[in-house]
Amino acid sequence: MSPIELTLMVVFVLGTMTFLTLPFLPAWQEWRHPSDEAALPVPAHDSNQVSHFANSWRKQRGGDGLNTPSVDTSNELQLQHMFDVHDVQAWNHIDAPVVATKTVVLATPVECLRPVHAAVDFRAVGGSTFSSIMSSGWIKLGPLSRVTEWAHGDKGLRLGGFSIGLRRLSSDGTIELAKGCCFERMHAPAVQFGRTPARSERPVPPAGSPSEFSELPGMEHRGGHLYRVNGNCTVPENRHYVGSLIVTGILTIGAFTRIEGDVKARQGIRLGFHAEVLGSVICEDTIHFLAGSSANGPVTSETNVLLDHGVQVGHEHGPTSISAPTIIAESGAVAHGTVWAREAGVVWGLA
Repeated sequence: MSPIELTLMVVFVLGTMTFLTLPFLPAWQEWRHPSDEAALPVPAHDSNQVSHFANSWRKQRGGDGLNTPSVDTSNELQLQHMFDVHDVQAWNHIDAPVVATKTVVLATPVECLRPVHAAVDFRAVGGSTFSSIMSSGWIKLGPLSRVTEWAHGDKGLRLGGFSIGLRRLSSDGTIELAKGCCFERMHAPAVQFGRTPARSERPVPPAGSPSEFSELPGMEHRGGHLYRVNGNCTVPENRHYVGSLIVTGILTIGAFTRIEGDVKARQGIRLGFHAEVLGSVICEDTIHFLAGSSANGPVTSETNVLLDHGVQVGHEHGPTSISAPTIIAESGAVAHGTVWAREAGVVWGLA
């Protein structure tokens, strides 16, 4: 092999090795000097914890949120970046988070696209729009208000009639939604839909030993306290059953009947007046709670959940969840825990 051929061979080999190595250089550099160590941002729908963004904001702001150089609406502090809380244009054009050191009361509708943190209460007249609000006290928004991202009130959160709460609403106290409000995901010890009437005493279940599911037509005993029906099933009124029930058709639970167990159906579930299920209620189709009925466990539907007035899901010392693409709650219904309408939720009624 001549010197020229040897030189060409060496150049070819070196060039080939260089081209084969180049694609691995970015990976080598990232391994030696990582550039993605920071936590990835969490999109609005990706965290199962309803109060995730409120907790993150609180942590970011050092607990109370008042020790950071943000806009301050307190009349007690004379800062260059302070603005008049009653100046609508200031709210509409603010480009920094708003931190208020005392109660904020807005008498004129505003539109604020930056996060708001009130150290005490936050109240705004109807027609206002906010991206996110956190309050150490109450949040009270008038009718036709909008929350586009999230809101959290430590003591409570109240939306006036026909308001819209997109994404997440949470509270350590009570969430109150007036008639016509639309919602997506909420969490609180108590979620009140519309005007909640004083609850009457729940009827006492019939005395004596519980009735047997095996007495119902078409019932199959699947072991233990589990029963199954192929087709539709109607549970009689004013009975007391112990056990869980699976129905392949439509399940109808009679008025004033109590079931100590879980129920599951494929084509629909209807709970009669003051019927009570102490476990979960799961269905592929619509779940309809008639007036005064209740469930202590999770309520899950692949289509709709309808709550009439006086319905109670969960209880004060046992929060649970309601999950469905569409949730329609009549004024007077109450839920304890999480309410998640994956597509749309609305409060309706005359009150």
